[in-house]
Amino acid sequence: MAAGDPIDRPFLRDVDQWMEQLYDCKQLSEQQVKMLFEQALARDEEIASFDHSKFVFTDITFYATDQDRTVVVREIDGTLRTATPDEHDRMNRVYYEKAHRLVNAPAVFSDTGQ
Repeated sequence: MAAGDPIDRPFLRDVDQWMEQLYDCKQLSEQQVKMLFEQALARDEEIASFDHSKFVFTDITFYATDQDRTVVVREIDGTLRTATPDEHDRMNRVYYEKAHRLVNAPAVFSDTGQ
């Protein structure tokens, strides 16, 4: 920076380069975003097709916050993976009810479907 020059020119060049990189970025599809969040933790072929449903395991430790609570899903094919943000949110709604956060009950539990 030159004497009396309040602008840091090298920093501005860096910011310009970052802005150009951001303009070149493409928006990810919903499927690509899902793939980023889903992380396979283990694959166990021996329990593949054990059941016709997924199993969801939720950490119900008292001191865990909604954001850092661990939620994992065992898929039908035996894959253990981290929960998607939607699954994570749903489990928080089920186990930790809050006044402003409603639980959407499945239609099978409503009287209107009869």
